[in-house]
Amino acid sequence: MKITTTHTLFLPLIAASLCLSACGDKVLDYRNADLSNGAFYARGENSPFNGTVTNVPNAVVFNDPDFTVFRQAVAKAYGSAIQMAATQRIDLDQFGRQASALLQNTGLYFPNNGADASVLCTVKVDDGKLVGKISCAQAGTDNVVLEAKIGNGSFDGPIMAYVYDSGKQYPFVSATLKDGKLDGKDEIYSPATHKLIYSASYVGGILMGTEDILDENTGNKLQEVKYADGKPDGDYTRWAPGGNQVIAKGTYSNGSLTGLEEGFDPATGKKISETHWSSGKADGEARKWDAKGNLVALRTYQNGFLATTSDEQETRFAEGQDPNHPAVYVPLATGPTDNPISAPANPSQPVQAPSNQTSASPDPSNEDIAHQIQQASPEAQPPVSTQPISQGTSSTTPTSSMPDVSKLSADGPAAKRCGWVENDMPSSLTLKDRDGTWNIVGGQVSGEPAGFDHMPPTDKGDSCGCLTVQTNRQSMQIVKIGGGELKPVAACQQDKSLK
Repeated sequence: MKITTTHTLFLPLIAASLCLSACGDKVLDYRNADLSNGAFYARGENSPFNGTVTNVPNAVVFNDPDFTVFRQAVAKAYGSAIQMAATQRIDLDQFGRQASALLQNTGLYFPNNGADASVLCTVKVDDGKLVGKISCAQAGTDNVVLEAKIGNGSFDGPIMAYVYDSGKQYPFVSATLKDGKLDGKDEIYSPATHKLIYSASYVGGILMGTEDILDENTGNKLQEVKYADGKPDGDYTRWAPGGNQVIAKGTYSNGSLTGLEEGFDPATGKKISETHWSSGKADGEARKWDAKGNLVALRTYQNGFLATTSDEQETRFAEGQDPNHPAVYVPLATGPTDNPISAPANPSQPVQAPSNQTSASPDPSNEDIAHQIQQASPEAQPPVSTQPISQGTSSTTPTSSMPDVSKLSADGPAAKRCGWVENDMPSSLTLKDRDGTWNIVGGQVSGEPAGFDHMPPTDKGDSCGCLTVQTNRQSMQIVKIGGGELKPVAACQQDKSLK
């Protein structure tokens, strides 16, 4: 017995339907079609339909797990590129809504399982099944926003998504799928400037070769990461917004950091941090300098464990890392210490594009889109391969002895704390106020505090700001962030309690 579903839709693409009819091809409007076991039938017919079906909601055509993985990859890469190029704070909630609207207008996403569809497709079917080219337009218009191909029962061939600016069509996504997996070049363009902002190469859904993220305004690179078998492998470089100043560089081997990693001031280009890595674990000295080149922090690691530190407070926190690996306080030498020409650090890390081997829900909601965008945020998502510097261990080799920040209880209600926000992400992120230095990311716990997405974005180095937070004084850890804002640096410079 045939199970049928019907939808009542607005009438788009009338001209296309008339043309198809005139050319002798059988044409069926989706409003007059039934679906049974994934096959199209003309209403009341017992044999599957052969010909062209018009006005098909994009949710019906693209409700496929492989395609869901693809569009989630698009959302995440797009979010990374836009946020890396931003020169000031981005409201992630607002950006998520804007990105959701963009992806829905191009047909890549659809709300409510296709109800009230805004993108309608013209498809070919053979024996009731999708075959060949798919062309989708915004409802009630001739504006084609999505094109794809079906072959051998899966998406196979070029896929293009478009945006319109002043009535002119521009590419938004250009990729190729083979057996439903990304295969070949995957490119994303800015819907605002129409410049290339993301480029990567895939083989059978696996990221291979170089992945580039580019500035939507200048066209310069913001990040370059080499991949092999879906893992970072080789040199990576990160640039500040605009793409004119390197802010981080290092080397990966089979997904883990190795050798020297360096961080640089985005304004001056001076080295501000360095760390040595071995198989994803910090091993050796890690240093940090201020803007004048004075050494302000020195740590040593042994196979991922903190061994010595110039911060006496860290020795207390390190007591929980491993009884056999105690951390020793070693104060810095008095007087300024010059920044050497070469050394290592843990600055911003590359944001990994999602693998197309990951399973996904076939019906993502608007909230799922915003989640993909927020996961792409350099602040919202930890880098693919490193934990905070005080742990000295990459995420590919997690240290189970480190307590998670979610296990810490707050001492009391949220309070507003103002002071210096020191950003050495992903190594560490702290707030120094009149009561001391509070760890936001780093310290001797793993993970991020609840509400971390409310943390105002900051550049490398020191910023001045206020955060509404709940804290755990015993560990000097911020356990929840309710909100925050940045203030002029002069406000902290003039606060004598912060000296």
